Amino acid sequence: MKNEWYKTSLLSNCEMRYGVADDQLLIRRNREQYLGPAYEVLEDGRVSVRLHYPNAAQVTLKSIWGEEFTLKKKGEFFTGTLELGTGLIGVDLYVDKSRSIDPFLPIGYGNNQANNYVDVPDGELHVTEKRVPHGTVNISYLDSQVTGRLERFLVYVPAGYEEDPTRRYPVLYLQHGHGENEMVWFHQGKMNLLYDALIAEGRTVPALVVMCNGMYYQEDGAGITLDTQMLSRLLLEEVIPYVDSHYRTIPDKAHRGMAGLSMGSAQTSIITFTHPELFDYIGIFSGFVQDVLTGVTDHVTEERLTFLAGQNKLIFRAMGDADEHFARFESDDALLERCQVPNIRKIYQGKHEWKVWRRCFCDFVQLIFREDL
Repeated sequence: MKNEWYKTSLLSNCEMRYGVADDQLLIRRNREQYLGPAYEVLEDGRVSVRLHYPNAAQVTLKSIWGEEFTLKKKGEFFTGTLELGTGLIGVDLYVDKSRSIDPFLPIGYGNNQANNYVDVPDGELHVTEKRVPHGTVNISYLDSQVTGRLERFLVYVPAGYEEDPTRRYPVLYLQHGHGENEMVWFHQGKMNLLYDALIAEGRTVPALVVMCNGMYYQEDGAGITLDTQMLSRLLLEEVIPYVDSHYRTIPDKAHRGMAGLSMGSAQTSIITFTHPELFDYIGIFSGFVQDVLTGVTDHVTEERLTFLAGQNKLIFRAMGDADEHFARFESDDALLERCQVPNIRKIYQGKHEWKVWRRCFCDFVQLIFREDL
């Protein structure tokens, strides 16, 4: 028997082969061990990119904000040092003018497709794998009678849940934005790591966090239109009963909250304003009290908003100071003030982006379920 490692096509496929008798067991080794990381954040905040495309003639990157960078070819690599800003920044990669996904850059989901991104620390909110007790993120499925399809949703379970079978927990229902899915608060938002750290520091109440898919469309003779209200039936008729029957929740209004970013904030407003008897905590991140996506208004009539005043313990609203939708935020300001609906309002530095939404999440979860501390 042979018992030796040997390299083959190291730069082109990062593989090692292990020979055993006449069989060859192919094992893919750690890419960074041989090729180096696909990107690094430098001390000055710039991003050094080094992508391996030995057969390409041109590689360019476009950031979510529209900047375009043509990388320089050096041997089998394309390199560049880019100023992208801070936070989680989506990037589109073009290899010989064809859009591609680089397998060695982080991969997320947005604009209804897989996307690459880079994550640059912003100096205020550090998303790190701190040495604290970590919770788990479960994937659940249900055959929905409401949507007519198999629905997948995530449930974050805080550390310690399994240790005390008598303890029950509040629940936060957390929604994504348009063109995203139920995975993004985990993949891009890092909500589990953020929540783990806040819980360990005693700054928030441990809770379950449920993340559902909110992308629904209606198709008829007039075309395809976004349906921001389908989530309401799914959540109220199926998901909440499922979570309350499969997890140790405290199934009442005082221990239930809902929040969402962008489109998810409009869905949150529709659901919680229509059903104030079910939710005490409402989080509207970079988003909308009024449904600017489909024009639904039933949840923001003056009669309903006047009734809503004082029905909940907290309405939390936040927006980036450079958000393209800031005028919508100010319109909601005027509406809530006119109807005397109390709310906490925060402004962060940033655009319509994850840097802002992560801060929204961290500040919001430190304000909810406080009676359980």
